[in-house]
Amino acid sequence: AQMSGLVHELQFERHELSLRSAEKNLSAPEVAAQIAKTDAARRQLADFLATRQVASLPPRLARDLDQAQQKLNAIDAERKAAVSRERPIDEVWAFYKAANSSLISATAALSQLTDDGELMRAISALVTVLQIKERASQEHALLSHVFALNEFPAGAYKDLVTLTTEEADYVSVLEVNATD
Repeated sequence: AQMSGLVHELQFERHELSLRSAEKNLSAPEVAAQIAKTDAARRQLADFLATRQVASLPPRLARDLDQAQQKLNAIDAERKAAVSRERPIDEVWAFYKAANSSLISATAALSQLTDDGELMRAISALVTVLQIKERASQEHALLSHVFALNEFPAGAYKDLVTLTTEEADYVSVLEVNATD
């Protein structure tokens, strides 16, 4: 739940930065408010993990949590680069994609903590839903940027087609694995 909540807040933050970047209004109060929400979710996950021995977790889970933490440790620099326009928007999108990918992968690795088939199926379904939401969030950030600019930045249309295709694939997987 902590990882999923953080993924959700990171998705909203990516959208705000994407939209406000195109509007050339990165000092909008919505950006600061979303950054505060994301930071609160980061603290909640950090507090939760601080009470656990991450090193004693299964290797994949520990690795993915470590990768996510490394990304999250760099978020302030990424935000600063985005706000100062030092970083192109596609690189900003890539940062959030990588951070969310690590958190979603760590969520998938939770299945290594159990032999309960029903719980493993539930984790698998959650991960698939998170993947669908991640693609939809990426599309939303991209399209917000495009509509605010009234044009597609170089390579953005190809990215949109890729995202919609990936999203459809994850929806198909969810439908195939769904119970009655």
